[in-house]
Amino acid sequence: MTIEAFWMAFDERLKSNHGENGFHHLFFVDGVSALDAMKGNPPHILVTDMEMPGMRGSELLQRTHDQYPSIQTFILSGKCSKTEVDGLL
Repeated sequence: MTIEAFWMAFDERLKSNHGENGFHHLFFVDGVSALDAMKGNPPHILVTDMEMPGMRGSELLQRTHDQYPSIQTFILSGKCSKTEVDGLL
């Protein structure tokens, strides 16, 4: 599989060098916006934070897996309980 697009959903805008690395990448500040945008052209990879406004990262991952099972998903978070992590595995 060739990776051409990856998206990041975090509660804060991260600094980016858009397009300089050959990837098409988008940033969303909440899970609802990321999930809505997937309807048009879903990414190959989604990286999300756990705590975001409107929808937790765990819900975004579950809904992404249900609707787009081919998307590879990752959580990067400093605020996540072991119980929550175990529920995602």
